[in-house]
Amino acid sequence: MSIYISPNNEYPRHIGDIKIENPEWQEGDQLPDGWTQVVPTEAPVRQEGAVVYEVAPVETNGVFYQTWATRELTTEELQAQKIAGVRRKVMMNLPLTEEEALLLVG
Repeated sequence: MSIYISPNNEYPRHIGDIKIENPEWQEGDQLPDGWTQVVPTEAPVRQEGAVVYEVAPVETNGVFYQTWATRELTTEELQAQKIAGVRRKVMMNLPLTEEEALLLVG
């Protein structure tokens, strides 16, 4: 999927966004003035206890590349992740530990 930066520096934008502002433009045509294509890159593998998210593209030698960052999960996010895991076990009728059962009742 192609991603773009708009003339107003809005990101991410897609082909449909270009067509809304430039109805005559067709995919494969030269981009309208001010639009910049961003080269997609593969997101890094998410490590346990972390989250991967997209940040602003980075320009290298005149080409913009999609860019990613990683951060540790917050205490609240870790707790929510634990609760979601317990709920999955309940839905699958798997036995719970006492600690997991206590997570369900708050």
